[in-house]
Amino acid sequence: MSKSALRKRFRLERTAFVGGLSAQQRAHLTDALIRQLTPWAGAAIASYAAVGDEIDPGRRFSGTAALLPRIRADGQLDFALPTTLVRHPFGIDEPAALLPALDPDVILVPLLAVDADGYRLGQGGGYYDRTLAAMRARRRVFAIGCAWPVQCIERLPREPWDERLDAVVTPDGCLRLSGGGSAP
Repeated sequence: MSKSALRKRFRLERTAFVGGLSAQQRAHLTDALIRQLTPWAGAAIASYAAVGDEIDPGRRFSGTAALLPRIRADGQLDFALPTTLVRHPFGIDEPAALLPALDPDVILVPLLAVDADGYRLGQGGGYYDRTLAAMRARRRVFAIGCAWPVQCIERLPREPWDERLDAVVTPDGCLRLSGGGSAP
């Protein structure tokens, strides 16, 4: 199945799954996911501004604010504290350009699907793959995919530029992937 067809499939499956949850169930599952992130308490964490049916890991961890991504002109992301947010043309809230970029130790990564080896299917823009490749060339960064259980699949098609996640977190638990790094 092509990546385009898989994107359509997993958007529909995610929408159906989340649509079947009450607000209380969704909050309970989201809280369960956040509890899975406890091993990284104290690390500089970059989260993301959840859109639509994406699981929302939140913007606060152990009393510290999570960094949020913003899209740079070169097609990569950088991360800043969300003290002043602006609406990007894609409709996503991101830190204002005047805020200094900071380097996270851990990046929480949104996804449409993830496979057993830690390869993810994103929206298709390549922002996280380019960013992770560039950051990993400079320093250690731990990438954690955040998913609803219905977003997990045995194997996804891969491209040479696809960056592998170090772990996948769902409300049901945290999966450390073989060969993945350790928590900072």
